[in-house]
Amino acid sequence: MNQDKQEGMIESLDRVMRLLRRRAHNRLHTGRGVYRLLRIVQNHPAISTRELAEMLDVRPSSLNERLVALESEEMIIRNRDADDQRVFTVSILPKGIEHLDEVASARNEFHEVLKSILSEEETEQFQYLAAKFADGLEAVLPPDEPSGENGYRRGSRRRHHR
Repeated sequence: MNQDKQEGMIESLDRVMRLLRRRAHNRLHTGRGVYRLLRIVQNHPAISTRELAEMLDVRPSSLNERLVALESEEMIIRNRDADDQRVFTVSILPKGIEHLDEVASARNEFHEVLKSILSEEETEQFQYLAAKFADGLEAVLPPDEPSGENGYRRGSRRRHHR
């Protein structure tokens, strides 16, 4: 692939990312990764902060900063584990569930928009190519180097295959 095509691809990806940030549910967004974090906590009641950090692929210190903020917004609560006082568990509160429901509704509306843009086959192709691209980037980026924003790391351990 020549450099002009590569630049065009990067410009298209940048444009898509800019447009995705404008989505309606982003107005409900309380920060990067909050929806995913709350979904995990909802699906894993009383999850330990260590397990949550591993699932999110973030540094524990960065996760704790985010948890403090969510706790102050009364979306989650952290409790000491009854069996091991050194361990904190995280549970979702009604306000967190309400936030999830609002964002899920906006995401469902956006899914309908996506269906009008790409066919099912194109969606599968796009998902495959995006996963291949992400896997390729993960292979060349240092695995534990912070990306600089909210403690999310490059080189996630997840792999996306067809």
